[in-house]
Amino acid sequence: MDVGQFYELKGIIVKRTILASLLLVSTPIYAGVAYDACKNMPPPMMNSVACMGDTLKSVDKTLESTQSRLLTLSKNSYPVSDKEYVRIHNTFLDYRDRQCSSFGQSIGQGGTGAGSMMLEDDCKIELTRQRIDYLRQMISEYYE
Repeated sequence: MDVGQFYELKGIIVKRTILASLLLVSTPIYAGVAYDACKNMPPPMMNSVACMGDTLKSVDKTLESTQSRLLTLSKNSYPVSDKEYVRIHNTFLDYRDRQCSSFGQSIGQGGTGAGSMMLEDDCKIELTRQRIDYLRQMISEYYE
């Protein structure tokens, strides 16, 4: 291995370490507001699961409208194609879903029941709300 290859490898390791630390920081480590609100639904447990699903659908709609607003506002200064917009949106959803799937399985002790599903949905809700807040902050700072 020559010096150039060493520094290239070192750079890759540093980038991966930074990415891993960002992923760990962004992972919720406790049940959030949606979980607390939905866990007390009357029996059966599927009422709580449905509550989480409805909450997730609601924040997903808010995310889509917030991203669409940012895209519209940024068209003049930073044109993004519809294809690129879809790629950005899907990249976030893929990250969120993978992160929360592993979170639900690890915190839910590997279960596939309603509790694990609720933890996974709660994670998705929290990460989506964080994304919405970030996009709104961008809109506020750059376009209002």
